[in-house]
Amino acid sequence: MKCKSIVMPVNKMRLVRFVLFLIPALIISNLFRFQIIDPQVLLPDTPKLALALRVLGEGLGVLFGALLALYFLRKKENLPFSLFGTSRAYSVILFLIPLIITSFLGVSNEMGMDYTLYAIYAVSLSFVYCLMEELGWRGYLKMEFGFLKDKYRYFLIGFLWYFWHLSFLKDSSFGGNLIFLGMMIFGSWGLGMLMRSTRSLMAVAAFHLLIQMVFLNGFFKQGLSFNDKLFVFFITLPCFFLIIKRWEKEMELKVASEEEEMALMD
Repeated sequence: MKCKSIVMPVNKMRLVRFVLFLIPALIISNLFRFQIIDPQVLLPDTPKLALALRVLGEGLGVLFGALLALYFLRKKENLPFSLFGTSRAYSVILFLIPLIITSFLGVSNEMGMDYTLYAIYAVSLSFVYCLMEELGWRGYLKMEFGFLKDKYRYFLIGFLWYFWHLSFLKDSSFGGNLIFLGMMIFGSWGLGMLMRSTRSLMAVAAFHLLIQMVFLNGFFKQGLSFNDKLFVFFITLPCFFLIIKRWEKEMELKVASEEEEMALMD
């Protein structure tokens, strides 16, 4: 009976939507990731624009696939999330914290840009990229697999997130891929829980951005020293948790107040 409850919801339309998401996500994004399409080669005279197109191109497939799948899914269900979720102010603050801290430190670069201006450019561009990704992983897929229990849903999304990167084509080591898979599954759980409590794409994108800045993002691998990355991480992360706790507390009070009003009306 347990197996039946998982298999039954996998109907034809669900499969069609999933394929409409996955195929563009895999093909378009990885054309840019593996530099089969490289704006920096196509536009050598405009390096800032070319770099922006390359970064955004890696998220373009997920964005396109998610929008396509959500177009059909929205005919059946209302979206349980939005850009700002349940708080515009907190969503914006979560983005501004790493932006301000990184701008204060500055990011070195080979483009001859002022370090502060480049920090604003790099953080803002990376944040937009994270938003593009999160619309797919924590937006569309979280809805599509809503019939699964949390542990199965987050594991499946984490595995798909890992597979989408095609990291095994660059790094064939079992240990490296196992660690990366574990990171994607853990990230899927953490960001999924955050989306549940805030319903905000900006909130999950801000946490995604922080991890990118410290561990993965090419803008900051050479542009920020190891100590600077630690500084950004250990200042930003506690601020994030304090904001999320305050956000959740305000939502609990709001729900309690609405329930009390409804009880009085009855």
